[in-house]
Amino acid sequence: MMATQLRHIDYTIGWICVLPIELAAASKLLEEEHQNLSQPHTDSNTYILGRIADHNVVLACGPEPLIPSTSAAAVAANLLLTFPGIRFALLVGVGSGVPTLQTDIRLGDVVIGTAGRDHGAVVQYHLERTAAGESVQHTGALNVLSNNLLGAMTRLRADQASGQGDFQELLKKASDLVGSSETRRDILFSPAYGHVGESSCDLCDGAYHVIRTSRPNKNPVIHYGLIASGKSVPNEAIARDRLASEIGGVMCFETEAVGMSNAFPCIVIRGIADYGDSHKNRLWLSYAVVMVASYAAWLLEYIPPA
Repeated sequence: MMATQLRHIDYTIGWICVLPIELAAASKLLEEEHQNLSQPHTDSNTYILGRIADHNVVLACGPEPLIPSTSAAAVAANLLLTFPGIRFALLVGVGSGVPTLQTDIRLGDVVIGTAGRDHGAVVQYHLERTAAGESVQHTGALNVLSNNLLGAMTRLRADQASGQGDFQELLKKASDLVGSSETRRDILFSPAYGHVGESSCDLCDGAYHVIRTSRPNKNPVIHYGLIASGKSVPNEAIARDRLASEIGGVMCFETEAVGMSNAFPCIVIRGIADYGDSHKNRLWLSYAVVMVASYAAWLLEYIPPA
């Protein structure tokens, strides 16, 4: 049952999606759904309105098909015009993880863009091809977060470290969209070994599997660090590792934040759907979408209301 209709100005948080499956997962996490409101004919976004914790939230998704590197920015621009009370946005979707010896990133994990001593939360880049070869050019960064947002993330990380919070309850709410991770095999191949066959890795040689220590449970791990955003993500492991090294400390590659303006506070949150190598497929997409949406809803519980 929907609640009483609110006004456009009453909505203070935008939740930006690019894929319809991301919008579907986010809608499952609404504690209350609100009636739709009018929008200008120039606004092509799809909106679902509702409440999460103490916040009136606008779930926004653009029309398909759009280029990922421009669609999130277009969705954000329309969102701000139609809902002028928006304080900040969550850019929630999937990305390609960068597994390293320092960071044990696995499929289904979540990476939240967080500023470090030597970098912003999200670095925007593009590949420059010259006669001398290919180089990485930094084109900007996203790192404008209020003290309220930074404080909320700190409190969430503290509860996460102490085993508090209800992240698992949120996962259960969205569980009908996706099965357990136990039904999927998380296989990481040696960077030098290329994919064999079509979409699945059935023909790939198991001798090239990277052996990793088993985790104590099947729960996703939340990582905080640098996200790299460009017009495309790597699709070959050696190129992925080279790019990550040149940029420095990258945990995840994605294609949506690259068009976002630094003037608008935005938290970029990515679910790891593949490893950015030649073995990537869509087997983990739905699972990663649900994991990242559940984390975003959990974060909203820590952010003070307007």
